[in-house]
Amino acid sequence: WSGEIGVDRRWWIKSLAVARRWRGAGVGKRVMQESEALIRGAGAAEAFLDCVDAGFLPDYYTRLGYEELGRKDITYPSGNTFPMVLMEKNLPNQTPEPTATSVASAAALTSHQP
Repeated sequence: WSGEIGVDRRWWIKSLAVARRWRGAGVGKRVMQESEALIRGAGAAEAFLDCVDAGFLPDYYTRLGYEELGRKDITYPSGNTFPMVLMEKNLPNQTPEPTATSVASAAALTSHQP
C-alpha cells in the first residue's frame, strides 16, 4: 500500500476475528475501540487496516468510521490472490471518557493475556 499511503511508519489493526457465538454482541466493535484508544494514546492521528473486498467486512469497517483509500489484488506468499480494500480512520486527539463497558472490556482483554 506504499503507493496509497507512502512509506512512513503507520499504525495498523490486523487480524480481527470474532467467534461465531459472540458475533452480534459488540465484541468486535469493542476490540476496535480499545485498539484505536491504544493507537491514539501512542500519539498517532490515524489507524489503518485492510480487509478482503468480499462479504460484509468493508461495510462493517465503514460503519465504525473507516474510509476507503484504495483497492487492489494482493498475492500472498502462498500464491493466493485476494481483492483487498485499504481503509483509514482519523482518530480525534481527545480520548473519550471511559464507560463501564470500555473499562470492563479493557479488564477482560488484560485478564486473558498469557
